[in-house]
Amino acid sequence: MKAWTLMLMLVFSSGMAQAQIPINAGLAGGWFEPETSGQGLLIDVVPASTQVFAGWYTFAAPTAKRPGAPEQRWLSAQGEYAGSAAELVLYSASGGVFNTPSAVTQTAVGSATLIFHSCTSATFSYSLPDDGLSGSIALTRIGPDVFCQDIVNGQSMAPTEYNQPPQLSALQTSDQGDQLLLSYALADSESDLVEISVEVLYGNNQSYRIPAPLLSGHVGYPVLTGSTKQLRWDRAGDSGFQQLALQQYRLRLIADDRYAPTVQDIVDLVSEARLIADIQQMEGVRHHAGGERLQQTRAHIRAQMAERGLSPIDQPFRHQGDTGINIIAALVGSDGPDQYYLIDGHYDTILFTPGADDNASGTAGMLEAMRVLSQFNTRRSIRFVGFDKEELGLVGSRYYAANLPGNATVLGMINFEMIGYTCTTQPECQSFPNADVSIYNIRPSFAQSMSDAFVTAGERHVPGLKITSVVDDGDFNFRRSDHAPFWDRGVDALFLTDGANFRTPHYHQASDRLPTLDTRFMANVVKTAVGALADLAGANHQGEAVSEVINR
Repeated sequence: MKAWTLMLMLVFSSGMAQAQIPINAGLAGGWFEPETSGQGLLIDVVPASTQVFAGWYTFAAPTAKRPGAPEQRWLSAQGEYAGSAAELVLYSASGGVFNTPSAVTQTAVGSATLIFHSCTSATFSYSLPDDGLSGSIALTRIGPDVFCQDIVNGQSMAPTEYNQPPQLSALQTSDQGDQLLLSYALADSESDLVEISVEVLYGNNQSYRIPAPLLSGHVGYPVLTGSTKQLRWDRAGDSGFQQLALQQYRLRLIADDRYAPTVQDIVDLVSEARLIADIQQMEGVRHHAGGERLQQTRAHIRAQMAERGLSPIDQPFRHQGDTGINIIAALVGSDGPDQYYLIDGHYDTILFTPGADDNASGTAGMLEAMRVLSQFNTRRSIRFVGFDKEELGLVGSRYYAANLPGNATVLGMINFEMIGYTCTTQPECQSFPNADVSIYNIRPSFAQSMSDAFVTAGERHVPGLKITSVVDDGDFNFRRSDHAPFWDRGVDALFLTDGANFRTPHYHQASDRLPTLDTRFMANVVKTAVGALADLAGANHQGEAVSEVINR
C-alpha cells in the first residue's frame, strides 16, 4: 500500500474536539451531507471483526488529473475501527460494464477517517492524493436511530482509575534513498485516538521536530491503534534537517492521546483508603527473629508492584547470619534507566511492635506513590524501594547505596520514615517536644532541590498539609533512617517524618497500631511527595519509541 493511502485528518469545531461515541452496529445505514444534496455514505458495521464498510456516493472533481470525468463518482471504503473512529482505505473500481458480468479492478486511491459524534452525526475526513483533494464532510443520519443509542447506553464506559498513556513498540526504519520509512505498533488501553509526531535526536540530547508536511502515512491526528502502522519522511526535502549535516542520528516517535494531566490531577489520585488497606495488610511484628508477617509483607509489596505492571526485583544481602531483602521496582523514563529518583520506606520492625506507624505507614506511602505514578510515563526514571533491616542499623539501605552501579545516578530521594502520627488533643502526646501536626521535611546541608520541590508541591497542591522544613546540622537524630547512606554519597535525599519518638508515645511499643494514626495527614504527605516527583520526573501522557542509530 502506498504511504499516502494512510493519511489521516480530523476536523475540529470552534477549536475543540466534538463529543464522540463508540462505533456499534446500530450506526449502519444511510448518511448524507445536508449541504450537498445527493452526496453521502452507505455504512455497514461488523462488530465481530471491528470492520466498517462504506459506499461513498459523490461527484467527480473538475481537476486536470481527471479530464472528462463523469459527473457522478462512487468510491468504496473499508477498514478497522476502534472506539469512535474508523480508519479506512478508499477504493475506486474500474473495468466494469453496467448489468453485465465482467472483471472489475479495485484500486486504492486514498484514505479516510470516519468519526461518530452521536448516533445521528459524524465527520468523514478524506485524502485523495492523485486528485490533489482533501477535506471533510459533516454527515447526518438519513433515517431515525433504531437501536444505536440503546447500545451506547448499555455499554460500560467506566474508565480505569486514570486514562492510560499510549504505548509505542516495534519501531523499525527502512532507508529508501530520499525517503525514510518507519513502521511501528501503537497500543492504547482506552483505544483513544492518538497524535503521532517524529523528532530527530542528535548530539547531547538535542532534537529537531520534523515538520508535519514532510511526513505522510500514520502520522498527525488521529491515528488509530494497531500493530502495522507506517509513515514516510521526505528526508531529502527537509531543508531544516539537511542544514544539520548529521552523520549519525536517531528518530524518536511520539504518541500523544491529547489527554494532558496536570500535577493536581496526579496528586488527587492518592487514596487514603488504599493507604489504610496497605497498613492493615502489613501491621504486625515484621522482625527477622521469626513470625509469618515479615514474609507476608514482602509478598504484599511484590504483589502491589506487579499489579501495576512493574517487575519487582529482590536484592538479597547477608547480615548476622540471616538474609535481608530489599524489594525494588523501576518506572523507566524516556531518558533511560540509569538516572533516577528514588522513593522508599523500610518495612521491617523491632520485636514486639506491630509497627503501624514505624514503618508500615512509610511502606504504604511508597506503594501508593508507585500505584499513582506508574499510571504515567515520565522523562526521568523512578525507583520504588522497600528497604529491609532498617531497625538493625540501616543495613538494607547501606547495602543498596554501597552497590550502586558505576553508571547509576540517584538524582534525588524521598524517604518515608513514620508519616502517620499527629498530636492534636490526645493527652498522651502533649508533653512531647514535637507535639504538633506537621510533617518534618529534613534536608542535607549540601542540597535543597528535593526539599524545595516538596514544599512547592505542598503549597500548590496540598495546602492543608503543614510542613516544617529543617536543615541537617549534624544532630545524630537526623541520620536515623534510610536516607543517611545516601547523604554520605552526596545524594539530595529528603527525610520525611512525623517526629518518631519526639512526638508519638507509641514509638517502638505494642500500641503502635492503625487506630492511633491520622490517615488523612498521611495521605496528604504522600500527595505532596507524589506532586514533587511528578514535577521532577516529568510525568506525562505521551508514549515514545526511539530508533537505532541511523548513519547518513
